[in-house]
Amino acid sequence: VGLGSKMLLERKVRSTVKHISNWIKNDLKSGDTLQVEWVPYTLFDSHSQFALSVGDKFCIDVTIDGDGLSVISLGGDGSEEGGGDFRSVKFGSAMEFELFLKFEVKRRMLEASLNR
Repeated sequence: VGLGSKMLLERKVRSTVKHISNWIKNDLKSGDTLQVEWVPYTLFDSHSQFALSVGDKFCIDVTIDGDGLSVISLGGDGSEEGGGDFRSVKFGSAMEFELFLKFEVKRRMLEASLNR
């Protein structure tokens, strides 16, 4: 059951990532591109992992298990002045993950425009 749930969730997440990529390009008209690097596991592994980045704005590590997604995010440049925040968040659905990505992309683009 866990493997089947993971496979269904992974398919939804892949669709979400495509949707977010198109949203960044077409709706936000941003020059930043969304890049995804999947860790090569076999089809029958109980989890999947990938790294997702949007330009130089941010990068997250995502793990998909049968019961949801875990996202690890490092912000800033690691120094105390630059933020260096660490977040670990769990999501139960691809829709929650999509909302998180949209919020994070908008927030990071706003921060970048204010720091110019």
